[in-house]
Amino acid sequence: MVVLGEKRQRITLGRYPEKSLKDARNEARVVLGTGKVPQSPLGAISEAPSYVQDFLRYCSQKNRPRTVKDYERHLRLHLPNPPTRSNLVERFLELSDRPGEYRHAFLVLRTFFNWCVSVGHLERSPLEGLRLTVTPQPRSRVLTAAEIKSVFSHDDRPFTDVVQLMILTGQRRGEITSIKPDWVAEEFVHLPGTVTKNKHPHSFPRGPMARSILARAPFRYQGWSKAKARMDKATGVTGYTLHDLRRTFVSHHAALGAPLHITEKMVNHTSGSFGGIVSVYNQYQYLDEMRAAILQYETHIAKVVGLER
Repeated sequence: MVVLGEKRQRITLGRYPEKSLKDARNEARVVLGTGKVPQSPLGAISEAPSYVQDFLRYCSQKNRPRTVKDYERHLRLHLPNPPTRSNLVERFLELSDRPGEYRHAFLVLRTFFNWCVSVGHLERSPLEGLRLTVTPQPRSRVLTAAEIKSVFSHDDRPFTDVVQLMILTGQRRGEITSIKPDWVAEEFVHLPGTVTKNKHPHSFPRGPMARSILARAPFRYQGWSKAKARMDKATGVTGYTLHDLRRTFVSHHAALGAPLHITEKMVNHTSGSFGGIVSVYNQYQYLDEMRAAILQYETHIAKVVGLER
């Protein structure tokens, strides 16, 4: 490491043993003599796209398949060629009106470049010192009863099987698409920690409406954005994401009088009512309470969509 100039800028020249002490001393003399910060060999990334594939293979060993797929998408869409600092900044500016995409792209690219540094492909990350400047606003969209009816009635299987189960169970899209038939029991679906976001095993109740859809598991699908666009056009319900269906689930349960801690248990939230010391000492699973809440909720949804039982 070299400390340069009046502002005492710290410059990392490399990592041992990739760079020998002799080479580091020689480079330090050049830097101190010229007063210029050495440029990272960014061109190596554009010349060797296998870096991206190596990174994805590395991620596949410790991340879920969906996470690796998201990494691949962001790198394919947002990694400029060449990936210079100025090109990266320009790309982020183009995403400034899409806060969610901006944030995810920034974090994925930063992770990728840090990995390149850690394995010796780069000496420094071109994102070094850059910070997120656009913060996504918390979402608050909740579908009304009329909107739920329109969305639930749309038929575009297997896409709408997943949508209907998100409405009926409040689970995440990735968790629903991971369901295997032997995880489905008489009254509950049991998810292993390998497919849940918080990596905790999770059991959630299923009512009669969900049971008939779960009989068609597993759900294999690609082309989510196109299917969502088709559904928006057909139903006239817009301005929401599939993840907003979880908030809709929780909000409609609250309107029906379901206790918050029961709803949090159903959607596998480990913060809030189950955060801190409560998660350690309270091992009660609330299975009967969740079962009662989901039956009340399904009765409500059946009336909303015109399938009263």
